[in-house]
Amino acid sequence: MRWVACLCGAAMLLGVGVFPASGEEPASVGETVQARGDLDTYQAITAFHNLFLEEPGLEFRVLESDASATVAKDPITLFLVVTNNEGADYVGGTWELPFRVSRFLDLGHDEHAVVIVAEVDVMDEEGSVRGTVQKRWRVHYDYRWNDADGSELDREIWIQEILPSD
Repeated sequence: MRWVACLCGAAMLLGVGVFPASGEEPASVGETVQARGDLDTYQAITAFHNLFLEEPGLEFRVLESDASATVAKDPITLFLVVTNNEGADYVGGTWELPFRVSRFLDLGHDEHAVVIVAEVDVMDEEGSVRGTVQKRWRVHYDYRWNDADGSELDREIWIQEILPSD
């Protein structure tokens, strides 16, 4: 079931995947489907985490992508997907987060922000990994209701590292 969630999350992240490109007919069951070269970067989606908030009615998903061929410093790239899961009045966005981690730990929420907790590698003078340290980030978003146009999700997010004293 986890792989189904990862595949669905990856397809949602890309707006493509098993779905046809705009103007193309979808493949029928039993037909051969060719690999899409524009998806090669996302073959490494390895995990999927989600959080649903009744108020404001948004679902937050974090997708992990580990594209490292060898052991590397902080090999996991995180993507944030936000959606209201409504067909006709769909609001959503996808962002590649500007930090990499060695291990995702938790997804939480506080006022107008998603809180991501992860471990990052600690390096020694020779460039070898000597351990990990836990870090927390607040990913701020702006979601509002507009009577004329319905709900809106700002296309920009703001990321703040939470220091231990915060």
